[in-house]
Amino acid sequence: MVKLIITLLSIMAMLPCLAYGCKIGELRSHKEVDPEEYIFIGKVVGYTSIDNAVCGFDNKCYKSYGMRVEIVQSFFLPNPKISQVDLYFFGLSAMCSRTNSNKFSEFNIKNNYIGEFIKIAARPLLSEPLSLTQSHQLKTNDPYSILLDGSDWVDAIIVPIDNEANSLSYRDHDFDYTLSSYTNKINFEVKFQIRKDLARLYKSTSEAEAKFILNRMANFTEFDRMFGDDFFIKLLKRYLHNQKTISDLDNKNKKAIFNEEHNTDN
Repeated sequence: MVKLIITLLSIMAMLPCLAYGCKIGELRSHKEVDPEEYIFIGKVVGYTSIDNAVCGFDNKCYKSYGMRVEIVQSFFLPNPKISQVDLYFFGLSAMCSRTNSNKFSEFNIKNNYIGEFIKIAARPLLSEPLSLTQSHQLKTNDPYSILLDGSDWVDAIIVPIDNEANSLSYRDHDFDYTLSSYTNKINFEVKFQIRKDLARLYKSTSEAEAKFILNRMANFTEFDRMFGDDFFIKLLKRYLHNQKTISDLDNKNKKAIFNEEHNTDN
């Protein structure tokens, strides 16, 4: 009986965290522009480390290593003064705590990533617990730097750029959504471009500017699968006021979906 009580108490202690774990995806959804998210192109210039907030079951505490990234071209910076970030990557424990990740080590970053260009869409690193309402942002002592969480389970997007190409040519690149059909897996590049264009819409100052962006996005056929039903029409109504323009772009998107489904069936 004593063992049973102890077991039940242990399970009850875990419930709040487990319940939160089920909501991680919901809290990190990107159906709207996240005003705290940093979206930019950066160059890896070094490596850094941070102590994990929670130690392992072996009572050993581990460090997680991260990339020191210099901002080369910004698309959306909540703090425009930031010139560099420390980008960390973590695993997720059964108790919804960040754990060290073997994905990147000091050796790996130092020998394989320094000098590389990467596209980043990530939020500031939060202290434990992982609640957006209860946590606060961890900051460096440098007013021009910030810590970002690059973990995939918080929906961060990290996309390497081929250095053989002109990396800086990506600065004003307008993504061609006709290239991202259902037959090609929706990859991190596409997700990054969507996040970048959502940020551009958020910052748009005229209906003409918003229409230019939405006209390209109308070629994308997977909005409903990624964001839920009627995502694109809701986006049109949020940023456009001309009903004919809304109708035309909605029809363009539906036509793209129809054509893709028809081609897939064949």
